[in-house]
Amino acid sequence: MSVSLKRLPFGLALAAAVAAFAVPSNAARADDFENAVRPGMYEGQWHSDKVRFIIEDVAGDGTFSGVVHFDKTSRFPDYLFVFTGKVGRHGSITINRDPNNDAQTAEAGEPRREKGMLIWEGETTGNDLDKPYPFELRIPLRR
Repeated sequence: MSVSLKRLPFGLALAAAVAAFAVPSNAARADDFENAVRPGMYEGQWHSDKVRFIIEDVAGDGTFSGVVHFDKTSRFPDYLFVFTGKVGRHGSITINRDPNNDAQTAEAGEPRREKGMLIWEGETTGNDLDKPYPFELRIPLRR
């Protein structure tokens, strides 16, 4: 079998280009998280406690607001707080707890895809927290 030396550089360049743009199957695509944050109730974690995010309002600029409801089995059973959030560049997300009620911020980078869900994983920080704690938000992909 002979390989043309003239075609070899083109083949290597093509393979490199394909590899550079290959996306792992669990990575979210831009069209996945575009409009993914929408009104509804979604599971997640706030400083490692199980919570439900109740997203009430979503604006065209990527901002959203709602209420976090702590699970009855968490360290803060049935506790509620108001939040505002923003979807940022590449699908990153920032959620701010009402600053008049124990200001805390959760941040996560681009979400991953898993079992029909977009999953944001990051950290919750705040002046009253001794260290960053796990944050997670799970929103089903649109069908």
